Amino acid sequence: MPDQTYTGVTEAIFQRIKSDSESEHGTTYDPQDGDVGVATTKGTPFGDIVMQYALDPTAETLAYTLEGDHNSLARKVIFSKLGDAVDAAKKGQ
Repeated sequence: MPDQTYTGVTEAIFQRIKSDSESEHGTTYDPQDGDVGVATTKGTPFGDIVMQYALDPTAETLAYTLEGDHNSLARKVIFSKLGDAVDAAKKGQ
């Protein structure tokens, strides 16, 4: 079960999220062009962040599951920042 699911996320919005996170945070996606995979951001204040993601283009949902051992404050900050990134990508349509 995902930790967080965002609605109203199209393929174009997801591509914007990926592009922004790659350029701003050095996030890598494996596979690069997949709707399902793993996103990794290294060297954050919370250590490396590894998240499974799954975009459902038909339902327009994007689900994330945070891997690893992060305390509740770290999880809250990570998902708050991720939510901000999703909102920004939606506004950039």
